[in-house]
Amino acid sequence: MFKRQLLALSMLLLTTLSANAENDASVLAVTSAPSALISVEQSKSTVFNVTMPSKGAMVVTLYGGDLINLVEEDSPHISSKVDKNSAIILASSAGTYAVGVTTKCGLSMSIVINAVDVDSGKPANFELFKPKVAIDGSTCSAVTKG
Repeated sequence: MFKRQLLALSMLLLTTLSANAENDASVLAVTSAPSALISVEQSKSTVFNVTMPSKGAMVVTLYGGDLINLVEEDSPHISSKVDKNSAIILASSAGTYAVGVTTKCGLSMSIVINAVDVDSGKPANFELFKPKVAIDGSTCSAVTKG
């Protein structure tokens, strides 16, 4: 019973916020961009091409028990932070950058980042940006087989 009430309250709040957002130009509308979610097998033969805003961040996530071991980049404009099964890769300026990612279970990925300048005076075309790469695995044995 409580879960239904909580869900109803959440829906009412979301509807109210949406209605207020339509009436108030200062409220930022929430939009979503597509991301890449592929299997472990697909990731073995895929080079990820990611378009993201410069001075932005992208996320690499591994599902299923594997952990990110290392993110390597060879540019002063790219930095990264690794936390267990996720890595955040930051691009400080526009350009094309190559990034390598390895995991504890032996998976390796190549990511080509195309960081583009976004004009703050114009609305951004979020359909261009795909700043999330996700690998859907199950266990280390799924990564190492084949």
